[in-house]
Amino acid sequence: MIDSLTERLSRSRTLLQRRWWLSGLLVNILTVFALLLLLGAANRIFPLREQQAFVLFLPVFLLFVGRLVWDTYRAWLAPPSLPQLAAEVEKVNPRWMDALICAVEQEERPPEKRRELERALVEKMRRETARVDFAEVLMRPRWRNGPLAAMGFLLLVLAWPAAGNEYSRKAAHHFGDLLSGTSSGIAVAPGDHAVPVDTDARITAEVLRWEDEAR
Repeated sequence: MIDSLTERLSRSRTLLQRRWWLSGLLVNILTVFALLLLLGAANRIFPLREQQAFVLFLPVFLLFVGRLVWDTYRAWLAPPSLPQLAAEVEKVNPRWMDALICAVEQEERPPEKRRELERALVEKMRRETARVDFAEVLMRPRWRNGPLAAMGFLLLVLAWPAAGNEYSRKAAHHFGDLLSGTSSGIAVAPGDHAVPVDTDARITAEVLRWEDEAR
């Protein structure tokens, strides 16, 4: 028994949604890594304080989150309809002259509401498209295995240079200090220990990061 057109297109759409979302995620992460590398290079020329590094990183983070939310919405909450996918398939097979679109639209209606001519059209298009891989026809180049694997490999190569450079560590340290409510870059002695009244207390401060430069 030949599967219905809507079942085949639905399966293809699910696969495409996964590939679409994954491709967008990889592109977004690679974009963030590229920006971190550029900021890291700028930090080597013009050294930044931790707070400055964090402030510059905020737009990068917001860009990543915004693109991720948008890609998720487009892929999973507002995907193309089955007739729209059928129209894309027909661009590659213009000989059908909108017959596939009409057949899909008819399949979405209750069977009892189809007339004889409409049922014949549905059966005809099921037979004619039986050997057509809808997912293969609809798959964009960047969603295929090769480009996805290449982006994944590039992501692994750039992960440490981007996330482990001095700029990224400065931004991460400041973010950690904001969360903890303390400054981990400077050690003050005696700190918050009590000292006797009317006595001299020796207070020392030691910079713990960035080669003893207070930045």
